[in-house]
Amino acid sequence: MTGGFYGADVAELRKLAGMFSKQADSLAAAVATVTNGVQSSVWLGPIAVQFRVTWTQKHSVSLQAAIDLLRTLAKTLLDQTKQQEDASTGGSSPLVPVEPDPAVVLGSVAQTLQVLLDQQRRAEAVTDWYAENKGQVVDVNGNPGPDCPDVPESYAQYLFGVGYQQTLGGGNANQLWGNANPDYFTQIPPTEKPQVGDIICWSENRVPGRPDLWQYGHVAVVVSVDPDGTPHFVEESTGSDAGVSVTPDSGNSPYFQSVRPYLQGYLRPNVDKFQSSVGQ
Repeated sequence: MTGGFYGADVAELRKLAGMFSKQADSLAAAVATVTNGVQSSVWLGPIAVQFRVTWTQKHSVSLQAAIDLLRTLAKTLLDQTKQQEDASTGGSSPLVPVEPDPAVVLGSVAQTLQVLLDQQRRAEAVTDWYAENKGQVVDVNGNPGPDCPDVPESYAQYLFGVGYQQTLGGGNANQLWGNANPDYFTQIPPTEKPQVGDIICWSENRVPGRPDLWQYGHVAVVVSVDPDGTPHFVEESTGSDAGVSVTPDSGNSPYFQSVRPYLQGYLRPNVDKFQSSVGQ
């Protein structure tokens, strides 16, 4: 730096941004390779099944969070580079001492990191909850037999350690969206992509042969999300004794497509209300 001008070294900023971006691309390629291998593998048996579930619901989610962080850091650095250049070449005014505010940069990075850490903790939490309840019939709301709200209600009690009435409010499936306590859940509109750990809500359902049930809606818990935003979820059907289970290829199923117009949105659990031991 010369002539009394102080500021960031834009060449070094670009170099660092490029390194972060390159590492993100390399990590994304590795994740894609493993994912394709897991999906197409001829490896059979219970250990293979468990590895696929763990990779899909846990490890790949953690790696994707790291990829997102690297790309966000690269973008932040490039934004800082542009601000530096704009300040150094703006108009005919003489150069003035300019230095990117470290507090602003670190604050932006810290905020992004916290969002990704929260996302990861939700993923860990729903994985642990599902491991405890897979194949079990959950019936927490006192209605005769299991029904679909039992699943998110059980999940909410696991996350927060209080009765579901305090967090989800209770009611029919299509009432949870409006009844959910904003201290515990954030409403995410249906136009946005879901995340692992969200509760997916529909105003109506299309249970084959049961139009008498359509008006009550449907709810489920998201356990994985495809890169294009297609969710896959666990659910429980009214009167079923099959227990909590992942509906095969649920996000691409004809049923999911039939209820897509009735999607209310996603209830995203607020991590700051989690029990301290959950998702750790």
